[in-house]
Amino acid sequence: MLCGPWQSPRHFDALSGRATQSARWLLPLIRRAYSGNVSAASTSSGKAAATPRQPQQRFATARSIALQQLVRIEQEGAFSNLLSEDSQDTDSSRGVRDPTAGLLMAKKATALVAGVTRWRLYLDWLMEMIATGPTKRTRPHVRQVLRLGAYELVILKEPPYVANEYINLLKDIRKKEAANFVNAMLRKVTRAIEAGQLPEPVEGAGDASTPLTAVQALSIRHSHPLWMVKRWADHFSPEDLTALLEANNRKPQYAVRAAGGDTAALQTELQDAGIEAVASLFLPGDFLQVEGMQQLLMGPWLRNGRCSVQDEAAGLVVALLDPQPGEAILDCCAAPGGKALFAASRMRGLGSLLALDINEARLDLVRNTALLQGLTHMIRTQATSLQDYLAGRGTVDVTGSPAVQLFDRVLLDAPCSGTGVLGKRADLRWRRTPEQLLELVQLQVTLLDAAAQLVKPGGVLVYSTCSIEPDENEQQILAFLQRWPNFALQQPEHLSPSVLSTQGFLKMLPHVHGTDGAFGASLRRHAE
Repeated sequence: MLCGPWQSPRHFDALSGRATQSARWLLPLIRRAYSGNVSAASTSSGKAAATPRQPQQRFATARSIALQQLVRIEQEGAFSNLLSEDSQDTDSSRGVRDPTAGLLMAKKATALVAGVTRWRLYLDWLMEMIATGPTKRTRPHVRQVLRLGAYELVILKEPPYVANEYINLLKDIRKKEAANFVNAMLRKVTRAIEAGQLPEPVEGAGDASTPLTAVQALSIRHSHPLWMVKRWADHFSPEDLTALLEANNRKPQYAVRAAGGDTAALQTELQDAGIEAVASLFLPGDFLQVEGMQQLLMGPWLRNGRCSVQDEAAGLVVALLDPQPGEAILDCCAAPGGKALFAASRMRGLGSLLALDINEARLDLVRNTALLQGLTHMIRTQATSLQDYLAGRGTVDVTGSPAVQLFDRVLLDAPCSGTGVLGKRADLRWRRTPEQLLELVQLQVTLLDAAAQLVKPGGVLVYSTCSIEPDENEQQILAFLQRWPNFALQQPEHLSPSVLSTQGFLKMLPHVHGTDGAFGASLRRHAE
């Protein structure tokens, strides 16, 4: 969601009818692979990346494609773009001899890229412990092959023949000089696994001169940045901290929201198609938990507006907002629109919702999905920042409606660090910094103060994030209430106590609820 200069990290998985499909960023590479050219990955400038051309007599494999993308990620920081590449291609198998094989290849390559990205810190430490010399200066292709091989051997527990696959891969891309080194390293890993002597990052391990501290060991073992683990150690018990780190590294769980709340019919359709779907524990009337996301993404349900991929934690933010028929609602940072669409669907065709966002292209997602789900009569969009809207400088929408009004309910789903969605965003843990967190906190203050001015007397302001950081959540709200004494925190009695903190905040945690991490606060303006 865009608001001001920051783009919120959520939700590449919040898919709508024209949504990003997680494996489709690989399809152009697969097409080139089947035509014999798997090396010319295009950069954002349109120039070919400087990677060797593959021998044309061999087809690409999921491993070779994953290697190519991991090198590109390291050299260009291209991960977030790759996830949405080619998302508008409606014929996902064009140019591939066997579409089913192509999709399976894409699925495996996607999983390898995400897995290696997620476990990068641990894999690098493991290679350092096994190597006789430093590995940090190894060339990008070699470093990524080591990570891939170690990931499959150690994390996925694949059989030892995997080492041969990566040695052959290096030879195929004309890196024969590195094949012996990689062979030796991966054989050491295999022998250590077989002997039960794989190095473990525990307190006191590592170099005798600089043994690991307890928090460093946790950081490496669960492959999270040290600064992040240190922060969480101040807020969670040792048991909860370990559980949180483990949850962030598990296979992500996904949910879909049934358009119009017809979950029973959607569940039957998905199950008939071989997709496991069960009613949500938290929002059973609107959401289904699903297994088999790849099959769902490639099916008709998203394209025809039958459902949207949305985490239950995001749905609970809308439940906290509690939109009522006939009300005027404002979503301050709306794109790609998951919460706005759910809110509108709860209003039973009565009322209005204005969706603001600074990115016109992302607002297209809101408009297109609203059309698919029959909500265009309720949702207006406006491409402007919240601050400009408040100042009356926003561009009016196509209906020519006036720029500024007060609303019964205002949702500020604020740009945030995204530390609640690390399980689904494999790269995000490495992209965030403490400095960014400080900047985001200041931006949230500005946005909260702006949003508060758009709430009618007696109306409600809901502030939410997909962060688990107190600075962005509880502390932010307590400071707001000091600045705005005409607002009070509401106790959301219509929500289950299982999703609420003792203070009355919506608080979802990956290791507790099995959803994304999320926070929400309902603030009612005093009647005047």
